[in-house]
Amino acid sequence: MPEERKEREKDRLKILRKVKNELFSPKTVKIRGLKESMRKPQNKDKNKQRVNPLKPSMREKKRYMAYEIVSNKPVQGADKALISRINELLGVFNTGKAGVTGMKYNPGKQRGILRVNRKFVDYIRSCFVMIKNLNNEEVLIRTLRVSGMINKVKEEVK
Repeated sequence: MPEERKEREKDRLKILRKVKNELFSPKTVKIRGLKESMRKPQNKDKNKQRVNPLKPSMREKKRYMAYEIVSNKPVQGADKALISRINELLGVFNTGKAGVTGMKYNPGKQRGILRVNRKFVDYIRSCFVMIKNLNNEEVLIRTLRVSGMINKVKEEVK
């Protein structure tokens, strides 16, 4: 009698192992919460963690400023000279915060686009007023348009 019981127990264990292997095979595992070792190995590129982008409230908002340089003669390299002059006027600390970047410049019409932090738009306008010379040429810089979308400002530069 005890031998029959042992054999039944062995048969029951075999059946349980077989059912367990069928249930938890990599092909059929779709249950959440299983250990990594029980899951089917995936491509390593998919397992890389992605860096979460900043929330919209945390990132720096920017504005695009269309400007025009008025002078008697065309000024060579006016866009780079303008950005460097603005950086000088803003100073060491505000230059980084303002984030002035030249996006596009049309040397024929002497018009261009600057990307600026939205808090510094008024500072840049005041810099335009203070700039009298670029590359030893007398100039006057006018703000044509300020917008949050570059496509609206591109119309002014064309």
